[in-house]
Amino acid sequence: MRTAKRTGVAIIALALVATGSAACSSSGSKPVDAGKLDLAPLGLDKTAEQQMRDLYKKAVDGKQTKLVVYGPNQANNKAINESFADRFPGIKVTAQPYTGAQLESRLATEFSTNKHIVDIVENTTYAYLEKGYYAKSTPFTAVKLPQEFREKTGMLWGVSGTVFGFTYNNTKVKAAEAPATWADLADPKWKGQIASGDPSQPSATSDLLLKLRAGGTINDDWLRRVKANQLAVKSELELANTAVAQGQYAISLVNIYNFYAGDKKKGAPLTFVYPKDGVVIEPNYYGIMKGAPHQAAAELYMNWLYAKEAQEGFAKLGTYPLMPGTRTGGDLPEMNTLKVLDTPDPTEMSKLWGPGTATLKKILGGSAAG
Repeated sequence: MRTAKRTGVAIIALALVATGSAACSSSGSKPVDAGKLDLAPLGLDKTAEQQMRDLYKKAVDGKQTKLVVYGPNQANNKAINESFADRFPGIKVTAQPYTGAQLESRLATEFSTNKHIVDIVENTTYAYLEKGYYAKSTPFTAVKLPQEFREKTGMLWGVSGTVFGFTYNNTKVKAAEAPATWADLADPKWKGQIASGDPSQPSATSDLLLKLRAGGTINDDWLRRVKANQLAVKSELELANTAVAQGQYAISLVNIYNFYAGDKKKGAPLTFVYPKDGVVIEPNYYGIMKGAPHQAAAELYMNWLYAKEAQEGFAKLGTYPLMPGTRTGGDLPEMNTLKVLDTPDPTEMSKLWGPGTATLKKILGGSAAG
């Protein structure tokens, strides 16, 4: 009975998503003739422009005037989705900022019940590759995308680059005394002052820690010393960041630059650290899901993401645009001024998830811890 009840609740929750409840929605006006679309701001050649018009017409003719996107950055990407909806009138973008266990549970329910709602998932983790959730796709606008930002099987495509480092509350920690490296975070001086997202679930926190561990920047001894510092584990990275911004803790063990930029814009007393022993610049991967109910609209969106308009939009949000020739925006330093660590590719990462997260949970704890 307990299992049936949980399943029922999950299906009701999916129904709420289908009606747009609790979602960030971006909607254009009524559909227009595909030939009248203004595609000049996309910076595409005539052939690609025509392909975009054809996809738009296919979506509109097929009454695919809705697009559902899940992903941890979707709250921050509101301007991106609004820009798409303005460029392609009549196609509504419903974005849900799911991450970690919530995203994993949502996808598991949709696939187990065969009630597909989501079209595209944006994520920096690769646990879902092995589950077979993605469909193969090849955006024709991504022809110049560097190979290192393409997942080998053609399921996932890097759209923008997120910088991972850590943050501290600058009202609690003076700049001269602040940690400057990952190694510094294991110093006993920070005992009881560090908060973290859940390292035991597919999330930004576990993703980064596994990459740092795989590359030798941190090891299990570092994890044990951080744990000995009374690490406060929260169920979501956002909760850890909020606790640090509010002064409950001094340091966020892991943070994402665009998360930090959003909090900073709201007045949070935070400083972002680009660790001297290496930063990770993580592609934000997008992929079309198997069973996507709005396939043509999803393909249109995926291709638009690599156009000039979208790439410049990501730069304004505090992420690195990945298409060559697009300028970095905001206060982000140029990549060549940072020590950027080599990290496992998505296929390799998918093999690390199971044993890696088990180790993280064993040493650092999991969602039950906070």
